[in-house]
Amino acid sequence: MNSKMEVCRRSRINEAADRYRKIDPDVKYLRSKAEKTDIANVSRRFFSSPEEIAAKAAIVAKDFPEEAIALKSTCKDILDHRFNLLGYGPAGFGFPIKWHCDYRSSKEWAGDVNYLALGQKMFDVIVDKKAGLEVKVPWDLSNMMWLPSLACSYHLTGNRKYFEAFKNDMSDWIVKNPYPLGVNWICPMNIAIRAMNMIVGLTALYPALEKDFLLEAICSLFQHGIAIMAYPELGNNDKRNNHYLTDLAGLYFLGHFFRDTEEGVEWLDFSTKELELELEYQFYPDGVNFEESTSYHRLSSEMLLLCAILARDNGKGFSKDFTDRLHKSLNFTRDILQADGRIPMFGDNDNGRMLQFHGFSKTASADHRHILAVGGEFFNDDSLRFPGKNAAAEAVWLLGSFKSPSRPADKTGPILKKYPDSGYFIIEDKKTKIVIRNARINPSCGGGHAHCDQMSFTLSSGLQEIIVDPGTYLYSSNFEERNCFRSVEFHNTIQLGSEPMHEYDRNTFGGLWWMKDLADAETTEFRTEGKKIVFEGKIHSYEKNCGYLVCRKMTYEHGVLSLVDSAIPVGKNMKDKCPSCSRFLLAPGLVPSVEEKGIVMIRKGSRIICFFEILSETCNTRINDLWFAPGYGTKIPAKQIGIEWTPEINLKLKILLG
Repeated sequence: MNSKMEVCRRSRINEAADRYRKIDPDVKYLRSKAEKTDIANVSRRFFSSPEEIAAKAAIVAKDFPEEAIALKSTCKDILDHRFNLLGYGPAGFGFPIKWHCDYRSSKEWAGDVNYLALGQKMFDVIVDKKAGLEVKVPWDLSNMMWLPSLACSYHLTGNRKYFEAFKNDMSDWIVKNPYPLGVNWICPMNIAIRAMNMIVGLTALYPALEKDFLLEAICSLFQHGIAIMAYPELGNNDKRNNHYLTDLAGLYFLGHFFRDTEEGVEWLDFSTKELELELEYQFYPDGVNFEESTSYHRLSSEMLLLCAILARDNGKGFSKDFTDRLHKSLNFTRDILQADGRIPMFGDNDNGRMLQFHGFSKTASADHRHILAVGGEFFNDDSLRFPGKNAAAEAVWLLGSFKSPSRPADKTGPILKKYPDSGYFIIEDKKTKIVIRNARINPSCGGGHAHCDQMSFTLSSGLQEIIVDPGTYLYSSNFEERNCFRSVEFHNTIQLGSEPMHEYDRNTFGGLWWMKDLADAETTEFRTEGKKIVFEGKIHSYEKNCGYLVCRKMTYEHGVLSLVDSAIPVGKNMKDKCPSCSRFLLAPGLVPSVEEKGIVMIRKGSRIICFFEILSETCNTRINDLWFAPGYGTKIPAKQIGIEWTPEINLKLKILLG
């Protein structure tokens, strides 16, 4: 889309936003919209209608009894308001839930303040750098992502306690969060996620719910649509991201729900057109999301897949270009998935999901098999179904079936897969998987979820992770931790001196969501060479202040990964002494020990996992205590190997797998 068309598009969106901000959604107005919404008719538009959910529950009970048992256990915790939320928990959130509270710090924001009226200044009010407040806690709590689990359990068991809990939680939230007051109305992304979960629960349970409650819930949902239209997250300087995509997904669900109203027709038409445009804008031609994060890739792919399912169920459908690129996005998740069902967590991760029927509050955030199960069934693609088969229940709840996939042929030798648009390069054989990231930061999203991870990589052998990405621990509640986990010092790459790989602001709230690319990463080779696979890349981060171009060559053959890290003099700014360091973060539980000269042994208990053989002379090897974040809000100790070398010597290293 050219710039003139983009300006016109933004103008139309802003005009609609101004119009919706002027709406006063009083009781009379809302009831007039609710009265046009026949919930029995509306429910048939969704994959969660009572008839569909009942039929799916019968399939789960018959074919996946372990899922029925797991769901019962999950819902026992839900009934007790016991969740694992953003790494806080499993913990009890009490009765009634404090919807405006950061349970980590016990800080509670006022529920009677219109924060939206403060504009950008609202973040100065709700975020306190020194106090360590986490506004994501009330936001994520208010997503109420447990509502679909309660609906499914009711249809599995017929036990009224599940729909009573659904009704009580939802009614309490509506009463305690009048529009537009409190922190839970300031982020349209969360408003959209909440609306989608409310819709699934309502459409599944409406026959058992009282008329007055249904009216109250439908009115609240209409307010959700008004809020999203009034405050679309277009971003500054046209730097849109997953927030705006989520706004559109929420509007797409709300548009189908309210399509018997004038506004609902507008929401559906608007979101359909915008989703087509945003998929092209936010996903590269190779299918990978542009936000430099494997976790946000999952989140964005999930919302698009849910919309594609809803479209097909309603005989609508998106364009072939849309579905083709969506299919490619799932292929990428398949290709980076490790044997343990988890993905390397390059870039940011905040445990984000849209709808979760299977494993709410319990499935590891890095476990992305659910989206492969659903995508495999939706696209009838066994290459997705097979790695997703352990999360088959998610596909059943959404699509009503999961065909048993055929097993793919065994790998006879190392293979390479590349996603050049997004900068991911994958080496894989029967046991080993290496995922290399070497991408330029996309200026269209401002690097808000990027890390300093150019030429970084992860390494796993079978079910054992060996070299890992550090993940993401916290965002605005701890500026120091936020910046540490995205720094070059935490990643499996090369640093010269104490120079940063990229430029970013460490001290302001806005700076937490911005990163300027200094690396200008290039991948010059990714090829097979006989039975070897060779990767070569370079970054320019250190040329200005150190006078060196930094290069990495990786060669894999028969369980041996060889690395050559080098610094090449360029320009006139070359420093006489420029210490260089290559770092490697080990998976938690792995213990390194420096043995004889040049050998670092990696053990797990008494078992040798692999060893590093340092071939260069005069290198200094250090074992550092660091952290690994398996999910947002949780960090556990891990060891990092740091190898110091000089540009005159360079680093030659072999990693030999046990």
